[in-house]
Amino acid sequence: AVREAAPTHVVHELTALPKAGPRSAQELEPTNKLRDEGTRNLLRAAIAAGAQRIVVGSFALTGAGPQQTSNADLNRAAAAVRSMESQVLDAAHRRDIEGVVLRYGLFYGPGNPATDDLIARVRKRRVPRVRNDRGQLPYIHLDDAVAATVAALDRGTSGSVYDIVDDHPTSFSGMVTELANVAGAPPPWTVPAWLL
Repeated sequence: AVREAAPTHVVHELTALPKAGPRSAQELEPTNKLRDEGTRNLLRAAIAAGAQRIVVGSFALTGAGPQQTSNADLNRAAAAVRSMESQVLDAAHRRDIEGVVLRYGLFYGPGNPATDDLIARVRKRRVPRVRNDRGQLPYIHLDDAVAATVAALDRGTSGSVYDIVDDHPTSFSGMVTELANVAGAPPPWTVPAWLL
């Protein structure tokens, strides 16, 4: 199919994530397979078809996260992301194809099922703030993610990894508070971290 399409550029953003986002690391297994085996197959097909460039969508938290955690499901998910990135970067370094990795933050914006689900839960006060939450999460608006992807097709440097995130990271609690304000919802409850 890739040879018949004869693309000059390939964008690999395949996932099998649930529409409203994963609720557990186990829900990442089909996507892990796409990121590891799927990347291998698509990369091979893109090279065979003579594509000039491949751009892959990765995950910003993977670059900042530890190599291993106590959660085996999260370890498999992180390993799959690292496999996807290294396959593309290795192919770029070998000059088989131009490869660019985009590490996206957590998507938000209108029409995003995860955002819509979160707004509905915030309006019902089912998403709490965490007391003394100092976490710093990378978010990215869908429009900005699209603009960055288009820019990477033409102007990204082969062999590079770009973090595609908002200018300022924020805590989950800060995001929930702002979302409640924007949605006209009551302020979220505040709970101690140990409760979660």
